[in-house]
Amino acid sequence: MADVGSANYRSWGGTDEMISELHINGQKVERPAACYLYHTAPVDIAPYLKPGRNCVGFFGSRIGHPPFLYFQARIVMEGGEVIRVATGPGWKYSPAVEQAAPLAPRPNSAAPAARATPGLSVRRGTRLTASEAAPGWDEPGFDDSNWQPAKLGRGPDLNSRDAARRVGLPADSGRLVMKVPKGRDLFFRQGEPVVIEVHVPPGLQARQPALQYALGRANEEGRCVPVVDGTVSRLAERDGSLVYRLELGQLRPGVYGLALALKAADGTLIERRPREPLVVVPVLKLKKIDAAGYTEGLDLELEDTIDFTDPADPHPWFESRMPPRMYGSVAEKVTEPV
Repeated sequence: MADVGSANYRSWGGTDEMISELHINGQKVERPAACYLYHTAPVDIAPYLKPGRNCVGFFGSRIGHPPFLYFQARIVMEGGEVIRVATGPGWKYSPAVEQAAPLAPRPNSAAPAARATPGLSVRRGTRLTASEAAPGWDEPGFDDSNWQPAKLGRGPDLNSRDAARRVGLPADSGRLVMKVPKGRDLFFRQGEPVVIEVHVPPGLQARQPALQYALGRANEEGRCVPVVDGTVSRLAERDGSLVYRLELGQLRPGVYGLALALKAADGTLIERRPREPLVVVPVLKLKKIDAAGYTEGLDLELEDTIDFTDPADPHPWFESRMPPRMYGSVAEKVTEPV
């Protein structure tokens, strides 16, 4: 699995556009877009890899800014060895820049305006495709001796919408991979059985490993109170992995923490996965009543009234005008009624 930044293509009303294509061994990797611009999204790169040497590269560009090129992969071998690959100064790029006319709106085109890759030139204002840039650049054996070390960009502006919400942090990079058979995340509905599969490399089978788990629930003070723990020894072989199945039953709503540890038959710790958040969402059942309106049948009592048209109203309130900039600015307080 690999965490990859942004999307293959983004456009902002024809005034700005960004390309961030991931290529592996001569193929463009089809991948889902991340939630926001400076977020990452997981991509299964196993179908693009092959025995021996492999080549990973980006075809990227952005008007007026460097493109967001981010790659962090975890490759688990059959024997259990973990190989990690990530973007950094050890990558290379070609800094050639060609100035040309500004780009016109191009809503449905896949051809980038520029590219900056670990081994690819940067051209602005042209309509080159990845294959036209430098034949063979995304394949093993390409001569990149005249390319320069890649440069690390500064972090994203945390005041922007794309980074201020849920920053796309990289996933766990260990060998214990948790999967939900009927979902993608560790979110479950109230009343739904909590079932989780844990995949480990098949090369560990000779050590007769057993999976230990511990589940706790967060209380009002934020402490994780133990709920259940146990050991799973039975496993299945599927999708090139050893698969353990955790059946935790129906849990009451709340936030839980699930910790895992894989141990060999002789008690040796093979790997431990830190506590992972697990959420059980409550289901609120609506009561149906025959009524003429929303308030009929409800026990309502008027507590207070605030008159926003009366400057002498005793309740503390104030108006504000829309700030000139949507992000990173404070609204202006209005002291006189408008």
